[in-house]
This record gives sequence, structure tokens and C-alpha cells, in this order.
Amino acid sequence: MSMIGLSIFSCEDVPVFNEDQQTPVVEAFLYTGEQVDDVKLTELIPFGNDEEDIPPINDAQVSLIYAESSYQLEPSPGDSGYYHYPGDDLVIKPGETYNLEVLANGVAIHAETVVPEAPSGVVISQDTIEIPPIYSFEDLRNIRETFQETIDISWENDTGEYYYVLIENMEENPQSIDVNETLPFRFSFVSRPTTDDFFSLRIFAHYTQYGLHRARIFKVNQEYADLYESSEQDSRNLNEPLSNVNNGLGIFTAFTSTDIYFEVKQP
Repeated sequence: MSMIGLSIFSCEDVPVFNEDQQTPVVEAFLYTGEQVDDVKLTELIPFGNDEEDIPPINDAQVSLIYAESSYQLEPSPGDSGYYHYPGDDLVIKPGETYNLEVLANGVAIHAETVVPEAPSGVVISQDTIEIPPIYSFEDLRNIRETFQETIDISWENDTGEYYYVLIENMEENPQSIDVNETLPFRFSFVSRPTTDDFFSLRIFAHYTQYGLHRARIFKVNQEYADLYESSEQDSRNLNEPLSNVNNGLGIFTAFTSTDIYFEVKQP
């Protein structure tokens, strides 16, 4: 599943904590045309606790409501707090409204989201780029000093909405540009949400291998944009982060993407 994560509701974010109440925290994401498997439930932890020890909630009743039909989600394998829908009759569609209903720790939770429309007017400046292989640190230095070519992706965004970009290599056994693989380069890249209408891809920062790559441009829903903006607030003026979960904390939101491809080749 492809998404960009935010650190949602850490122990420092919520100023009031009732130790007698196990408050569920929701992180639920829908993706147009993909299976529903990115719904996570955890418990809110008090200030001072280790965030690595956040307890998952694995025994909740979780349902997704669409077009007056209810789809029961099941716990995913492992002690993860994730839930998924096992069938293939639930389709996530742009422009449609979905409701999440959760019963966890005796608390009934509800949230609603509208799936955004797909990004439009997506254009890539070139679909092929040639990069010489790197055999040594001297090769790396030379290419960093001399290679300035970028792959530019643009889309329509007259209203200043949020988007993000995911870059993935699509080859089954991709070959690294760094032939000896001595450098810790990433094999995929996810951008931060942006209100721009373009993104420039540069070698090593955004791709590190030869072969076919997919660039997925995601349009971000409003509640996710609001949460992102609240998480970026000035530390001198902190407020409790935004939540669109009724009777709980967290986020339930959706994304829609447009895909475009490019190939990295040797000269």
C-alpha cells in the first residue's frame, strides 16, 4: 500500500489523558481501485510512555459503509492492529462517500470521508533518461558535479490543493546505478504533501536504479491536508491536532492517484 505517513497523535500531541478510559486512535486510508487493507487501530498512550509500545487493538468490530451496504473488516495477521476487507465486492470510487464504524474498548466510533477525484493534466517532460553506471566514488562525484538533467512532472492545481508523489521501480530484479551497491541509496521515494503543480525528479534523490519506474501522483483529501497543516504548526503555538473521527481520535481519509511511467537506461 502506498501512502505518506504522518506522526498522528503522539503522547505529546494530546494534552489531556484519562488513564481510566482506553481511547481508540484510528489511522484509516482508502485508495481508489485498491483493496481495503490500511485500517489501523491503536490505544492512546499517556505522556511519558514509549511510543514504540503503543498497544494495537486487534479485537474491534470494524465496518465500512458504502451505498447503504455494510462491509465487515477482519483483523489482519499478526499483532498489528490492522484490519482488511477479505472480499472483492467493495470498490473504492472517486467522488463517493464512505463511512467507517468501529466498536473498540466499548467505544463506538464513526468517521466519514469523500474520495477525491483523480489528478488531472498530468504530464512528464521525458519518459526516458540515460545514466552511466557508477563503479567508484570518483564516478559518483563526477556525475553529481556534471549531471543536471531532471525529469519534470506537472499537473493541474489552480486551487492550491495538496498532492504527493510516489516513485517506484517496477522491475522484478532491478539493477542499481551504483554497480557495487556500496552506497545506501533508496529504491523508492515518497514526497511530502505539496500545494505545487509540479515535481522535479533528480538522480539519487528520487531514483537509484535502472529500468521502468512508475510515478504515482496522489491527490490528497481535505481532512488529510488539514491534519498535515496542523502537524506542521509552529512549536511555539501548539494546538491539539485535528481529527475527523467522532468519539475517538485519528484520521479516516482517501486518496486517488494518476500514474505515469519513465525508464532509466544506460547510455
